[in-house]
Amino acid sequence: AWMVLVALVLPHVKRSPGHRKMAGPVGVYAAAMCLMTFSALFTLWRPDWTLSAAVLAANGGLLFFFSDALLAFDRFIQPLPYARLFVRIPYHLGQLGLVAGALLALTSG
Repeated sequence: AWMVLVALVLPHVKRSPGHRKMAGPVGVYAAAMCLMTFSALFTLWRPDWTLSAAVLAANGGLLFFFSDALLAFDRFIQPLPYARLFVRIPYHLGQLGLVAGALLALTSG
């Protein structure tokens, strides 16, 4: 996922004079975002997490990743109609899923 995201976004960042300096930070952020998503998905295989907590965290991580990927596409590749709305909804649902999953894992363990 990180390689696909970087392969799609980074060439546009490098070509844009206004964004060229952001190529390194965008790549690092994309890697951090993928590690966070992997970490959230990995909860599905952790024996100390209940299935409901892990599903909440995993889905939250995927929604957060989708939100940031959509934001990068809108910002660096092509502006999308209603992008602010379509970025915010999965972002907030993702954050809610991550927090609810973590709290459920802490209280059920």
